[in-house]
Amino acid sequence: MKIKEGFKGQKSVVLPDSIIEYLSKNQLTKLLYVTDIGYYPNAKFHHRKRKSGSDQNILIYCVDGEGWIEIEKSKFQLKKNQFIIIPKNITHRYGSSTSNPWTIYWLHFAGENASLFISPKVRPFEIGSEMQDRFTDRIFLFDEIYQNLSTGYSPENLEYANICLWHMLGSLKYSSTI
Repeated sequence: MKIKEGFKGQKSVVLPDSIIEYLSKNQLTKLLYVTDIGYYPNAKFHHRKRKSGSDQNILIYCVDGEGWIEIEKSKFQLKKNQFIIIPKNITHRYGSSTSNPWTIYWLHFAGENASLFISPKVRPFEIGSEMQDRFTDRIFLFDEIYQNLSTGYSPENLEYANICLWHMLGSLKYSSTI
């Protein structure tokens, strides 16, 4: 069984194309912006396959359980306290473990400076143990982005959410060796 979405307790926001176009032209957001965001708790049977990749970069942050990711010809496990960023336009597929399903926070992002957050070698990154106390900070930032996007697309909501995205991605980049 394979499921793309529909998990009990899940959250997600997929921005309309017109909003993405606005973000790509806005002086404050065009450098880095979120296009989709979600949270899938205990996502048993979660599975996605994209033969041509995605138009955006994809962050998957595992906070419990485990899963797997195939990017082109490489296969990785993604476990609790690990994240991966899948670059745009790269063939990939991923899924949750059936015996220990993952709980993930995920988002798609793009922008003129999005590549600054992409590792030259795509692989999972461990969140260092000295950074564990920042877990709640990252989840708070995720929730700030999600809440602002789910309450409407005013310029203020969009700009604030995407300023939070810089902070969230920065906290991941500098807590590991991307």
